[in-house]
Amino acid sequence: MAAPARPGLRGPVRTARRAAATAPLLFSALLLAALLAGLLLGPARVTADGLLAVLADALDLAPLPDFHLRDAAILGVIRLPRVLMAALVGAGLGVAGAAMQ
Repeated sequence: MAAPARPGLRGPVRTARRAAATAPLLFSALLLAALLAGLLLGPARVTADGLLAVLADALDLAPLPDFHLRDAAILGVIRLPRVLMAALVGAGLGVAGAAMQ
């Protein structure tokens, strides 16, 4: 004899709630990966070590070594403003799209 059905979430409703709970985490991870790719990739090579050294210098955690001065200039003048502007434009387009609906 089968056990009586218990009330609660079953089947597609449970799956939809799980997907709704994990979607923000997935999209946040994708945004972070895109931001890091925008900072690290380009014609002038900047390594993750250079990015961390520039970040540590900006937060006054460690002095910037001389061999990372080029990385600091590339990141601070070219790539960081471009990546931040792209994120702001994307957020603005998302808000505008939500408002249009």
